[in-house]
Formats: sequence, structure tokens, C-alpha cells
Amino acid sequence: MSPAARSMVSLLFNPAPRSAPDAGYTLIAFAAALLITVHVAPDDMGRVIGKRGRVANAIRTVVRAAAVRDDVEVEVEFGDD
Repeated sequence: MSPAARSMVSLLFNPAPRSAPDAGYTLIAFAAALLITVHVAPDDMGRVIGKRGRVANAIRTVVRAAAVRDDVEVEVEFGDD
């Protein structure tokens, strides 16, 4: 697992001020990759994705850049469940 990517995701998503109790993220580690699924409330999905997906793409870019340190491929997905 990538400690740098994990710390970046926890930095971005743990202190969500308006988050629902079920908001958070899950990490699934594969042999050469890490899948991070971010769970947010359905009302907050628009804020997380942003206009034209710019916020979501920025989050993916920052997490992938953090994972480069540990030489791990990272995929970030967003869910509203």
C-alpha cells in the first residue's frame, strides 16, 4: 500500500465539515495498484465532483502524485452510497 496516498486521502476527506456520518473512504489493495473509493452523501456529490469534474480530477491528480513516491498505481473513484 502507499502510505503517501493514504495520508493524502485522509487529509482531503477526514475533516469534511458537512459530511454525513457514513461519509469516508475505503482502500482496496491489489498486487500493483490501490483502489480508493470515496463515499460522500448524495447532496455533497456535486461539491466533490465540481464543475465539469475539475475538483474530482484535481483530487485524482494529487493522490496519484503522492503515490508516485511509493511507486504504486492509484485509482480514485467517487460514490454516493
